[in-house]
Amino acid sequence: MRYDPWNILRRLTDSYIRAYCVFEADLSQPRPALPPNPDLVVRLFRGDEQLQSATEALIPAGLTAEDVSARMHKGDLVAVGFVNGTPAAYTWTRFGSTLAKEIELVIRPRNHEAIQYDSLVLKPFRRHRLQFAVAAPVLDYLQQAGCTSTLSWVNLLNRPSYKNQCKWGKKRIMTVISLRLPGMKHRWNTALGARMASLFTKPGLGRLVESDTGQVLRGVAEGPARRTGNLQRPRSKPVPNSAGMQLADFIAPKPCRACWPF
Repeated sequence: MRYDPWNILRRLTDSYIRAYCVFEADLSQPRPALPPNPDLVVRLFRGDEQLQSATEALIPAGLTAEDVSARMHKGDLVAVGFVNGTPAAYTWTRFGSTLAKEIELVIRPRNHEAIQYDSLVLKPFRRHRLQFAVAAPVLDYLQQAGCTSTLSWVNLLNRPSYKNQCKWGKKRIMTVISLRLPGMKHRWNTALGARMASLFTKPGLGRLVESDTGQVLRGVAEGPARRTGNLQRPRSKPVPNSAGMQLADFIAPKPCRACWPF
């Protein structure tokens, strides 16, 4: 068994303190080239008409039919990587505000910005750079759909995932320190690198928002537009499902093949 001190430290401290890094990816920037993987096929699923196919692909990967249905009904996009026909990895994308349940805050994207969340490579397939290969067709699709950037968050002590974000050329724009001590009803959060309010709001302050599992959270404050330096970053608008093109019309880049069924 491979000794991982970072994972041990995360397990020991996770109940009390967490540190999550928020990364921003500029889709106009070139991405690292990937070695060919002829055994990998990546499929993108989005929309109610593809719900059944997505569910069949993701249940073997550990997700429930209820989770998949709730996310797909909100217009989320999921990419699933198959190695020799077996589900090996997946990653989800949302086109609006979503709950970052690890820190109990709602993250708010700006216009033309998507949120990447819940990415997983199954254990038998790790250390083969599948995370990059599965995400590449998603980023290319988002770029053609009019998105200019994406947001994602990673546990600082999850060193493989953290390093992957850096290798991909993403910019770390904030680190959230989240604390919950015995007796505390809610988590206490603070941010390093940027103002907390520039990205996050607390559930329970205004309108209705849904979590990634479809749970309705009462209220999210509209809050000020996000700022980077002196630039205001306006709130996001949903990306249409068609995004000016059909999923099946999208050509996946090499090195992996990709399929988008109707």
